Amino acid sequence: MAFDGENFTIYLTSNEAGRTTTLQVRRSWLRAAAVFSSIFAVLLIGVLFDYVGLLMQRPEHERVKTEYQFLISNLQFVESELNSLEDQLGKVKKLTEKIEVIQEYFSQGPIAAMATPTEYFSVDYVATEDLRKPSSTEDTPRRVFLVKSNDLLPSPLIDEMSRSEDLVMDKMSDRIELAVQKTQATERKVMQLWENLSERQNFIRATPSVRPARGWFSSRFGIRADPFTGRPTMHSGLDIAARYGTPVYSTADGVVTYVGYQNGYGNIVTVDHGYGIQTRYAHNAKVYAKVGQKVRRYDVISAIGSSGRSTGSHVHYEVRVRGIAVDPINYILDF
Repeated sequence: MAFDGENFTIYLTSNEAGRTTTLQVRRSWLRAAAVFSSIFAVLLIGVLFDYVGLLMQRPEHERVKTEYQFLISNLQFVESELNSLEDQLGKVKKLTEKIEVIQEYFSQGPIAAMATPTEYFSVDYVATEDLRKPSSTEDTPRRVFLVKSNDLLPSPLIDEMSRSEDLVMDKMSDRIELAVQKTQATERKVMQLWENLSERQNFIRATPSVRPARGWFSSRFGIRADPFTGRPTMHSGLDIAARYGTPVYSTADGVVTYVGYQNGYGNIVTVDHGYGIQTRYAHNAKVYAKVGQKVRRYDVISAIGSSGRSTGSHVHYEVRVRGIAVDPINYILDF
């Protein structure tokens, strides 16, 4: 081999006489080959390192894959529960609409004309059990998010999984937010219906609806001949005749506001039922109720007698709405 400054000359000789092969290699070729060899070696080393790194990360990838599958299964479960919640909300909505119809129909019935509950709702003694519970849902709508863990090993595979996961979570979050808003609106609506129905129930309990005693009607409400003078006079109540000592019942829930003796009425009991409604029970032989006592429908408050201006044992029963005497027969449903 010889070098002349630019080229390398390689002489190849054979054992055969006179046969020689000459090979010339430029110096620039050798430099290029060295550069390409270096680049190839670097690339090869890089590939080997990446391959080794992937082999080392394989267990982590398997763990990420397992967690991702677990997350997908959880999301599917959440979606099934969300579907069930949406179905239940639909049923509650239909039930609420039915209750609204019933309430509207009921409010237009004959009892609505007796008194206006909201106008006379200042009386707070009408007994009823409040079954309502505080709402666990805030009035202000809250956005509900599904939160995923970001402490996994970053890689193109994980990034792709995360993007797909984000899309699923965004859709699920929107559905949950909408379900929460519907739940809050439905809860407020149902609570309003419950308050309305509770108030209506209180009104029903406070409305006289039964006879104050067992017996027969001896004198009705209206103009009649006075039994003592024979002159036409206004009879402001209903007389129910019965044996002396027959129990007298409160005809609705309320509070006893007066117990005593009055001219004409004799021993009298007055019960205030709220909503502008009062009942009076006169000519009693005995009085068992006391002022301030809360009574319910069918509670015994006195016994029939003939005290005061009376011609025989009976109870004089009055119903007054806003201070005006009305016909008690309209408030007796148990004929």
